[in-house]
Amino acid sequence: SMSAQQQDQLKADFIADAERLGEDDAGKAYEQGRRKIDALKDDVPGKIKTLWNDIICMVSMLGDYVRGNYRDTPWSTIAAVAAAILYFASPIDLIPDFIPVIGYLDDAFVVALAVDFVRDDLVLYRQWKEGKV
Repeated sequence: SMSAQQQDQLKADFIADAERLGEDDAGKAYEQGRRKIDALKDDVPGKIKTLWNDIICMVSMLGDYVRGNYRDTPWSTIAAVAAAILYFASPIDLIPDFIPVIGYLDDAFVVALAVDFVRDDLVLYRQWKEGKV
């Protein structure tokens, strides 16, 4: 397993990668994330089962952000979510160039990293979403 130092480095790399994303990447992440969720929904891989609700929530948040329904969150959160979802949605041979350092990492680790990073904003988004239903 990874040392705390390696995990801190990966977190820093992930945040640096997320900082390179723009608005169009958020839209791309939403589209790719939706397709991947639809493709996997009957057969969710074990390693991401515990993260599945968070993945669905993050893709939903991207959709509401892109459509302008929900802007009550910092761009850094949206960028981190988009980076993780793009990573999660990419087939292994199409890992985006903007994630060179973590390109070999397990997508469950990357998604967990993002969830950890944006946890408070995900809670607020869930509350907003439930209030709308």
